[in-house]
Amino acid sequence: MTNHETMLRKTLTKCIERIIEPSLIQLQSNLPNTSRRTGVVVEIEASTVSFTDCLIRRNLFSVPVFDSIDSATTGVDCVGRLVWCGDLAQKRDNLKIGDRVFCLWPFLGGNTRFASLPSEHVHRVPDSVDPTEAVCIVRSYLAAIQILYRTGGMDKKIKKAHRVLVTGANGNIGRAVVELSKSAGAIVYASCMKEHKAFMLDVMDSDKWLNEDPTTWSDNLSMDIIVDCVCFTGNPRYLLKFLSSKGVKLVNVGNARGDQLNILKQIQQAAELSERNGSITDEGIDCGIEIMPKKNIRNKEDIYKQNAISVFSKIANAMTSPFMSNIYDYDLFDSIEERQDLMADDMSLLFNLLETGIIRPKIALEVGLHEIHLAQELIEAGGLQGAIVCRP
Repeated sequence: MTNHETMLRKTLTKCIERIIEPSLIQLQSNLPNTSRRTGVVVEIEASTVSFTDCLIRRNLFSVPVFDSIDSATTGVDCVGRLVWCGDLAQKRDNLKIGDRVFCLWPFLGGNTRFASLPSEHVHRVPDSVDPTEAVCIVRSYLAAIQILYRTGGMDKKIKKAHRVLVTGANGNIGRAVVELSKSAGAIVYASCMKEHKAFMLDVMDSDKWLNEDPTTWSDNLSMDIIVDCVCFTGNPRYLLKFLSSKGVKLVNVGNARGDQLNILKQIQQAAELSERNGSITDEGIDCGIEIMPKKNIRNKEDIYKQNAISVFSKIANAMTSPFMSNIYDYDLFDSIEERQDLMADDMSLLFNLLETGIIRPKIALEVGLHEIHLAQELIEAGGLQGAIVCRP
């Protein structure tokens, strides 16, 4: 075997270890950590199983996760009760055993019975709300309320009778954007696959349905706010053509289509490798980590006023156009890292809306810890109409 083949074999072996299929997820027993003075231990009442978990498991998330994916525990959010608090956590953060709290963190590991967490990442949850519904609020609705009310600054917030277009409207964030937009009195256009049309119109109460391919839409569409969770064409500025001349904003939330294609590519490549019984070719396998630099937010107070910094947006910002100040990138984890105080305020409002019945998250399925692999298989297959909640 040549040196090149030896190196390639090592690369392929390392890559194939990172393509962890859902069926290989295993339950493990570990004692919670009670050694940190600023730490807490949460007995989990509910957590979600999400597309983000699938991306982290496959190392397709926007930042590197673990040297060994075997050390990862899935679940980026949770709701539960404190069963242990370090002395500094009690004094500094005024926490005590028995408090119901939520936590949102990309590497949380919420799909478990007990989670050991730094106290600065946990926040209180009202005892009156159902934990299954509350955990659905934690990530998707937080993103939605910040997209609609904070992104771009308070002069760019949603108002009554605004025409709001949401791509990927059947996804977790998309549904939350639809529901909060309707509660604000907006006219909502929901874009998603045809199989979800009846759900979006009859259950989610959207006003109009559009198919998932924006290249087929009428050029006469004129929106006040566009929330793009899909980036169907690969160009984050494509939907700008549907923003009215006095439009409020276009918010780029994610690249769900590209992420799904990358997952399908990994599955296909893993199957081909297995079929060849480990034979070596020069084609390699495309499954490494995509590393994206941290956004340089110079003024934390203005985090929601930052314009998009994607390659397309940088090019766009160099051009003369009345729309340039209306394009924004939104990243939930960046926003909560920079402004924990705003997250706490927004979550307090959302829990109040949940308590009063103004919002009601749609839950497709509840699973146990032993069914996490099945839940992730369903997510990667697509077609769900609601969130998946894990009740350990």
